[in-house]
Amino acid sequence: GHGSQGTIYSSRWGQRSVAVKVACSELLLQETFPATFKRSPEIELQLAPHENIVRLLGWAFAPDNK
Repeated sequence: GHGSQGTIYSSRWGQRSVAVKVACSELLLQETFPATFKRSPEIELQLAPHENIVRLLGWAFAPDNK
């Protein structure tokens, strides 16, 4: 799927089915993107479990696509 901040891919992490969000290139060009991107997981980890919220398992920041 595609959202306002990037594309979501279905993948596997070990035995789990997971969703992987890849930020769109326009966001990567914004000066505030690294700080905003890094703050997002911190906020998501503070959310209480809910059936409509996908649980965050991990995140990575690789600006050079490596």
